[in-house]
Amino acid sequence: FLMLKKKLNSIPIKKKVAGTLALFVFLFLGTFFLVSAILTRVENNLISLSDLHTLETSVFELNKDISEIQRLVLAYGRTGSEEIYKKLTFRHKSLEDRLLNLKEQKISKEIEADISSLLAVTKRYKEDIVSLKNLREKKSSSIGKGLPSAFEELELALTSSRLPTNVKIKIQENIFRMRFYGKSFIAHKNFKSKKAFKDLSQEISQKLKKTGNDSTLAALKSYLETFDQAVIANRNYITLVNVVMSGEATEFSNLSRKLNQKVNLLTESTNSALRNK
Repeated sequence: FLMLKKKLNSIPIKKKVAGTLALFVFLFLGTFFLVSAILTRVENNLISLSDLHTLETSVFELNKDISEIQRLVLAYGRTGSEEIYKKLTFRHKSLEDRLLNLKEQKISKEIEADISSLLAVTKRYKEDIVSLKNLREKKSSSIGKGLPSAFEELELALTSSRLPTNVKIKIQENIFRMRFYGKSFIAHKNFKSKKAFKDLSQEISQKLKKTGNDSTLAALKSYLETFDQAVIANRNYITLVNVVMSGEATEFSNLSRKLNQKVNLLTESTNSALRNK
């Protein structure tokens, strides 16, 4: 110890001062970089937390958006309103833009993948919206115009025929009953009505064949073909709305809930990291 003390005493004062200053600078710089690193991590966590809170709010809005879109789909189906269709396309565009903005935040690869899945569903839904308008127009044209026109032609062909009055009246009664059951089947999917429609059409056809009334028989055939087209158009539309679009909306909601759970877990993890600083 005495030897060490002698050696220290033999060191010039300038060197002692320089050494002390160097040690102070070293400690200062070490402390500075350590504190700076901690502050940077805290700042990054705070930024991440802010992004997560924004994401939480946006994810919550996603479910509201898809629910409103489905409501507009049903409203458009009932009314065919062009104004409602415009609202539908606008709301869908807003939803798509919201997802694209969320994806740009790049919070994590896992969350980005979930947002990509939501965008994929949104893209399919966009195609469904285009089909929705086309299929509704076909349905409306077939049921609202095609069927009434074909029925008028059938009725005109019958009344213009040379069949005895009592035979005309009987066939006409069956024609009106057939139309009633056809409307019932299209509107309510009542398969008893479908069977009654088919039975009556066959009965009318056989009666016309026996009387040799080819013009009325041709009008009946045309009406039945138009009816089948109306049924197909109605079925395609209902399938799109109740199966395809409803399924897409359900898938979107499920993906959105999963994303929300992941965001909540990430938020809790970030909060925990901040508390432990």
